Amino acid sequence: MEKEEIREFYQKNMYGIWRKGEKVSYELLGPDTKKADPKNPFEVIGGDLIRIKRQHE
Repeated sequence: MEKEEIREFYQKNMYGIWRKGEKVSYELLGPDTKKADPKNPFEVIGGDLIRIKRQHE
């Protein structure tokens, strides 16, 4: 996914429309190495982890 595609995905599916003046950044944290929890069938394991940061005055 390209940077713009990631932004659009999170805007549409998780955070809603970002406010004017709001700063959004992300950081790639690397591969997910966590073990799956058998008690949580909805947990997603694998892929790359990212940290998204939103700032607004």
